[in-house]
Amino acid sequence: MVSLPKRWVEEMGLVQGSSVRISRQTPNTLLISAPTRRNERKSHNVASLVISRPESPETTVRKIDCLYSLGYNLIKIRFADGNPINSMNANAVRDIVRSRFIGVEVLADSSDYLLLQVLLGKSNLSTESAIKQMSMVSRELQRDAISALVSLDKKMARQLIEERAVECQRFASYVNRMVLGMMDNEVNLSEKTEEAFGATLPVYLLMAKSIGSVSNLAKTIAQQTMELDRHLERRICDGLVRVSQFSYQLFDSAMLSYLKVDAKAAESTIESTKQLTTMVRELQISQELGNVVTPAQHDAISTVLTLLERIAEECVAICELVIGLTIRKVLQVENLAAPAELLQEKSTIVA
Repeated sequence: MVSLPKRWVEEMGLVQGSSVRISRQTPNTLLISAPTRRNERKSHNVASLVISRPESPETTVRKIDCLYSLGYNLIKIRFADGNPINSMNANAVRDIVRSRFIGVEVLADSSDYLLLQVLLGKSNLSTESAIKQMSMVSRELQRDAISALVSLDKKMARQLIEERAVECQRFASYVNRMVLGMMDNEVNLSEKTEEAFGATLPVYLLMAKSIGSVSNLAKTIAQQTMELDRHLERRICDGLVRVSQFSYQLFDSAMLSYLKVDAKAAESTIESTKQLTTMVRELQISQELGNVVTPAQHDAISTVLTLLERIAEECVAICELVIGLTIRKVLQVENLAAPAELLQEKSTIVA
């Protein structure tokens, strides 16, 4: 039996039979939390977004994404009357929304407004599972973007840009919504102890950001295919394939170190990124020595190599996050000497 402070019980609106959550934060800390009503108000209120002046559909969708992430279940988008640009944008926004967000349906659709409803409830897709799915989509996007480039397959490149990259964005928005919702309700992310897993809510946001960045970089690689008018030289293609394969091996290693919370694997992956940098430099030199590269091809190759290096940087960011999660396992706390003793020690060293 646990006794709770009367004042806190009254503030939370608890009565006999109300449920509270008891979760273990650390080996010597328990957290008792009650469900708050802040997110309940959001779920019943309609978030009204007024588009009073012409803007691109993508800009409007970004605003919807913010409201989606904040936990609103009803979102109304109103367009200014009599503006033909807004009318055209409304159709574009409707199409983007249907493919861009998980669990969103269009309840009402007219010439001057859209009413969206989020039908997630208690989703079976956990935050951790969403991140795993997001990483798999991102990895496939990297692989296929290079494949489209070396084969000059513009149809595949367009599909990657318009469909596959959007799928990764869907998971990112979902993760943001779930994490921010749990923060709003002061709910613990995991039943596991901090020492056993080390996962906290901000960690999932950082992971979604890094994986999303990798997806965007791969999308930009696919966009380079659309700029080319003829195939790249075979030796350049072979070099790009080698570097890209090593790049998504780094991504796999970084994700595996995260899922296993393995600091040693994370450190090894960070060291391996130096090899990718060497491979990129060698290919850049090879490109400069070649004489069958047009200016457009030169720009595309240089851009792709830079993007592959940036993907490696995101892998490093993931690995550094893993190291941060496991630092307590190697942390040793020492008692500091008294300030006077420290000063005396410093003066001795200086002398």
